[in-house]
Amino acid sequence: KNSQSLIIREAEKRDAGRMIKYMRQVLAESDFLTRSPDEFNYTVKEEAAVIESHRNAPNEIFMIGLIDEKIASALVFSCPEKKRQQHTGEFGITVKKEFWNLGIATEMMSAFVEWAKQTGVVRKINLKVYTNNEKAIRLYRKFNFRIEGTITRDNMIDGVFFDSHIMGLAID
Repeated sequence: KNSQSLIIREAEKRDAGRMIKYMRQVLAESDFLTRSPDEFNYTVKEEAAVIESHRNAPNEIFMIGLIDEKIASALVFSCPEKKRQQHTGEFGITVKKEFWNLGIATEMMSAFVEWAKQTGVVRKINLKVYTNNEKAIRLYRKFNFRIEGTITRDNMIDGVFFDSHIMGLAID
């Protein structure tokens, strides 16, 4: 929307240091995420291991969106190791505040859903979203995610409870 180009690709081990800085920043920019910046204490080695574990799994992905070589967005999809659940997983997506309202989340979601369809393994995508995060809920509905339930008191910020919707998308 602002004439800059967004490059979407899988994260690589070499992105670990930048990813740590990115996460600490986005965690400070939004109360809609499940942890605070001080709870994100990965070392570069640990973050590189997380990235690599997703690269080595046929049903997981760690995607980043880059604008001018800066990480603007990240999406991580993880699946259980249990055979009976390898077809399903849960994801989280973040966008750095300076890049909000540019359609980046939509582009990331589009690439992610297309990847999931191509895996031949992933058959169901799940997520949790605060019930008051209307913008995110609209985004997920655009991709045909459905609310499948609500968890009350799922998160607490400064003594205030927040409920979360469980949303899902069947791939086939």
